[in-house]
Amino acid sequence: MSRNKWVIGALFVLLVVGIFISCSDDIILEPLPSLLGDYEGRYSVTTNYLQPNQKTKTSDITWRFSDLYYWMTADTSGAAFCSPSGTYTLEVLLVQDSLNNGCAGVVADEADNPQGVFSLRQPGDSVILTQQEETTYKEILLVRVTR
Repeated sequence: MSRNKWVIGALFVLLVVGIFISCSDDIILEPLPSLLGDYEGRYSVTTNYLQPNQKTKTSDITWRFSDLYYWMTADTSGAAFCSPSGTYTLEVLLVQDSLNNGCAGVVADEADNPQGVFSLRQPGDSVILTQQEETTYKEILLVRVTR
């Protein structure tokens, strides 16, 4: 009878060790790649999103991330977006607070500026930021040009 208890105990210990070994890869989360650098891409603002009267404004942009700050410069030949800059924090979401809206001489609405909470994806050397607030959808598609 005691031999059976010993065998059951040994099997239980092996099972517990096996669970920890097999799950150890699931516990470690790899950090997201750094955002630091210069990017080129496109900024789109869609109003009345998913409605019959949906309208989208799009502009080519350049974007720079430093340790704490971002700068967006819009190509003013199209939708004439502002060129805001500000600070950002990164957890799972990107939060941007506009410091300088750079709207002198453009016709865009300051509400179009990328500010607030954005979702973040980083496939390869790209950055995709999206935000939906009520019926407005903002999308920033960027490709890294320097590190």
